[in-house]
Amino acid sequence: MLQNGTKIWNTTQDNEGQAGKIWEPGTLFRLDQDADIQLWEYDPDSPDDLLGQTSIVPSQAGQGEKTVEFTGDEGHYKFTYKVVRV
Repeated sequence: MLQNGTKIWNTTQDNEGQAGKIWEPGTLFRLDQDADIQLWEYDPDSPDDLLGQTSIVPSQAGQGEKTVEFTGDEGHYKFTYKVVRV
């Protein structure tokens, strides 16, 4: 997962695309400006695949959980996040 082009989460686990599998990275980052989030699939023998992207904006603070669906490369992923004030 990338935030504005910088890796903010990845896993070393074997994450085969199994239906219903949930990963909870618990990634926290300071949101001083809009953040463009991209989810990529690693492919060792070919170019990596962009599965989806979204923008998270500071004005979403206090609005509860948001869910975005990523459907790139014939996949179906749900990305759920929450923006909070600290």
